[in-house]
Amino acid sequence: MKTKVHLAFLVASIFFLSACTNATTSPPPVTGKYILATSRSNSAATKVSKNLPSHPSIPITNVKASRLTGISAIDAANQKSTRQANSKEYLNSTMTFNYIAGELYQIYCAPLRVTDVQLQMGEHIVAIGAGDTVRWQVSKTYSGAGGMRIEHLLIKPVEEDLTNSLVITTDMRTYHLLLTATAKTYMASVAWNYPDNDEIVHNFVDQEATSPASLNLNKLDFNYNITIPKGSKFDWQPQMVFNDGSKTYFEFSPRMQEAPTLFVGTLTDNQVVNYRVEGNYYIVDRIIDQAQLRCGQNNDFVILITHTK
Repeated sequence: MKTKVHLAFLVASIFFLSACTNATTSPPPVTGKYILATSRSNSAATKVSKNLPSHPSIPITNVKASRLTGISAIDAANQKSTRQANSKEYLNSTMTFNYIAGELYQIYCAPLRVTDVQLQMGEHIVAIGAGDTVRWQVSKTYSGAGGMRIEHLLIKPVEEDLTNSLVITTDMRTYHLLLTATAKTYMASVAWNYPDNDEIVHNFVDQEATSPASLNLNKLDFNYNITIPKGSKFDWQPQMVFNDGSKTYFEFSPRMQEAPTLFVGTLTDNQVVNYRVEGNYYIVDRIIDQAQLRCGQNNDFVILITHTK
């Protein structure tokens, strides 16, 4: 009998202790949505409730999807930097690219046809490197003399359906060309516009007609807009207009066929101004704020020049 009483008392004690322990350690009832955490020893198993909204100040992006590596990155970079011929940039048969260092210029050639690649006046070729020197003929020549000298590369493939790469290094810059040989289509002439002011100054100073001492490089002002009110690009459109604080200079292409007349003033109030020609420059002995270049039988072709200051 005593044994049964002791056993009953022991069972009742265990039940009472268990109830007390649960009462002190049980968490409060769940009233919202929480992050479910696991032990630190198993951090990979940590889960976040899918019902929780993303933090508004930390956008979630897929970094790997926007970043390329290896061959894919190279192909994407080459495709992005390749510049094709554009009908708006043609002047007669010459395709004129805007020069940007590191760009790849696509040049189309054809058998039995010569593509003339013209560099900037006063620029001298240092070296030429081609991927295929057997099926592509590349020769060097020049036009003009002294400060008016222009160096050329004459390119011709021996057959169609060829591709090649060509690197030209000069004393001023580097050109990267992508050459493609087609059955008939070819670019007769290729040239570049050079927007970098210090290169334009280099070219200007290098000419025999002008002494470096006569040009104050610290006062050069290139803030001129050149616009065509109507019509397409003329071969006598100036490549650059600038002043040195006392004179205004108009730089023209050495391939210019017609010589325009320079007027100073607005379209409705203007007059012919005296200027001198040195090399491929018009030079006016004062600063000009507004001017027009006119050409044609009745001066009906106009280019506007405005100093923006």
